[in-house]
Amino acid sequence: MSAAKRIRIAGLAVLCLAVLASAGCRAKEKKDVRAGEPAPAAQAEAAAKAGLDLGLSISPGSPAEESLFVLRLFSASLRQEELDNAAKKEGQKTRIDPVRISIPRPAWESVVFRIVGESDSAGPQAALSGAVLVDVPASEGVAIGPKDTLTAVYRIPTANLPPPGTLVRAEMKTGAVKIRSEAVPIPKPPDTKLGLLLRKAEIGIKMKSWPEAQSAAEDIIKNHPGEAAGYWLKAQALEGQGDLTEALKLYAAALDKALAQKSADHYEPPLPIIIKIRDLEEKLAAPSKK
Repeated sequence: MSAAKRIRIAGLAVLCLAVLASAGCRAKEKKDVRAGEPAPAAQAEAAAKAGLDLGLSISPGSPAEESLFVLRLFSASLRQEELDNAAKKEGQKTRIDPVRISIPRPAWESVVFRIVGESDSAGPQAALSGAVLVDVPASEGVAIGPKDTLTAVYRIPTANLPPPGTLVRAEMKTGAVKIRSEAVPIPKPPDTKLGLLLRKAEIGIKMKSWPEAQSAAEDIIKNHPGEAAGYWLKAQALEGQGDLTEALKLYAAALDKALAQKSADHYEPPLPIIIKIRDLEEKLAAPSKK
C-alpha cells in the first residue's frame, strides 16, 4: 500500500472518530437535558409567564400539638385574565392557555417560613424551625391554569411559633425563581368549642381525612346552625368523597348563611363559595365519560 493511500485511510479514520465523538456529545447533552431539572432561565420564564403567587394559611394547635401551615401555589396573572374575560362580551373574549411549570419536591421541602421584620442574616431566630412537609402536590411538568391550585401542607411544633399576631411569610426558591407569600399573622389557638370544631374540620380537609372533617362539620351545623362555615366545610368533605350532588347543596346553603351572617369571625367569604358552586354545576352538567 502506498504512503499516499495510507494517509488517506488514516485521515478518514480520524474524521469518523471526530463525527462519532461529536454525535456522542450531542446525545449526552440531550440525555442530560431530559434527565435533569429545567434550566433556571426556562423556569424563570415559565414562572414569569404564569405569574406564580403563594398563599399562606395557618391553623395553630395547642402548645402540646403541632400547627399546620398550608401553602397554595397559583397563577395570579391567569386568574386576573379570567376575571377580565368574564367582563367581556361574547366574541371579545380571549383564549387563556395554561402554562407548563416544573417545581421539584426539593423546592417544597426547602420552603422557609420567615418572621417578617428580621433580615435574612439575622440567624436562626429569623425563620421558624421544625417545619416538616407532610403533603406535597404533583408539580413537576404540570400545566397550571386560572382555576388550578397546588397545595402543600407542613407541620410545625406549636412550641416553635412566635406569639399570636406575629407576621410570617413563606419563601420558596426553585432554580432561579423566588416566590414569596404575603405576610399573615399567627392566629390565636382556638379556645372555644366552636373554634376547636372548626380547627378539627379544617385540618381534616387539609389532610384529606374526609370522614373526620365531615363529622366535625356536622357537629358545627348541629350546635351552630347559623354558622356558614359548618356548611362550607361539610361541602368540601363531601366533595372530597365524590358526592358532588350533596356537596353542591351544602355550598348553596353555605352561601345563604354567609350572606345572612352579620359576624365575619368564622366564615368563608362568599366569593370562594360562589366559585365552588359554579365549578360543581359545570361538572355535574358535563356529560359523563363511559
